Amino acid sequence: MFNMFKDINQDLVMHCMERIVVNDPHHREDHILDVTLNAVMLAKKYGLHNLIPFKLAALIHDMYSGTNREIHHTLACEWAKVNLANYGYEVYADLVAGMCYAHRDSGTGTYRNLHEEIFAAADRGPLTLRSSVSRSVNHLTLDNEEDLKREFERTVAMLRRKFGANGGYSCYNRVHDEMYGRQVAAFQKELEHITFEQFKWIVDHRLDHTARLMSLENQYEVFMGE
Repeated sequence: MFNMFKDINQDLVMHCMERIVVNDPHHREDHILDVTLNAVMLAKKYGLHNLIPFKLAALIHDMYSGTNREIHHTLACEWAKVNLANYGYEVYADLVAGMCYAHRDSGTGTYRNLHEEIFAAADRGPLTLRSSVSRSVNHLTLDNEEDLKREFERTVAMLRRKFGANGGYSCYNRVHDEMYGRQVAAFQKELEHITFEQFKWIVDHRLDHTARLMSLENQYEVFMGE
């Protein structure tokens, strides 16, 4: 199905991907691949070369996002504990369950181990103006400039609430700060001064769903040397 998951039980991959079709547009296939790519890159950076737990957590962590967003992390945690053994991953069940539970931006920022902290950082990912705006509007068809202006105001307000320098609800994550700290500071500065013209350019040049999936797969293959 996806080269990124060719070393994972394909029945599990299929099950997880089928579950996320009811998620909001920000938490579907492209998000799963994005988190996986971030996670394997961070894991290797921190000297963790067994990538299987990170791939499993990426597949499972948002399985319930579309059915119960408020406690989706708890439900994913419980699913991993109970079901991973059925796919041959009993040895990873508790570790992956913890990674799923601790991944939320709005969580406590308390992590039991490096795997959990890396995975939470991967789920948040590198922050850039283009990627953040694109992710917010990728599912929309904007027919006229008035619609686009309303979406500009909504998107910028949402991003400032979540990631703004003077607020935000993203809990502290040491790994994310170490790996992306300078980038986050630059992003916050850009976010404070973004213009409608910049927003429109990003919207006009966003990748469609298929192109985004292909881009993520290609980045993974280059990183892994495959």
